[in-house]
Amino acid sequence: MCLHMPFQISKLSTTIIAFITFIRLLECMCAHMILQSTVFCTTIIALSTFIRLLACMCWQMSFQTSRCYITTIAFITFIRLLACMCSHMPFQ
Repeated sequence: MCLHMPFQISKLSTTIIAFITFIRLLECMCAHMILQSTVFCTTIIALSTFIRLLACMCWQMSFQTSRCYITTIAFITFIRLLACMCSHMPFQ
């Protein structure tokens, strides 16, 4: 959805979107680990949030190639967070 916007989002707006998405992902992880909520529901919410963030990051990478290394570091960080979250899920 971020790719089809007719206007260019400023750096501040993109940063705010990424930060809010990061906070939501952390909330989902904490809900899973501390409150032990339904695994399936928490996983779906976290995965959809992660995909939305990834789409925005790809949009930013295509328009701001000079900041490619920042986007790469952020992407690797989120992959590690996602792997950490998945490691706490019981195998069925």
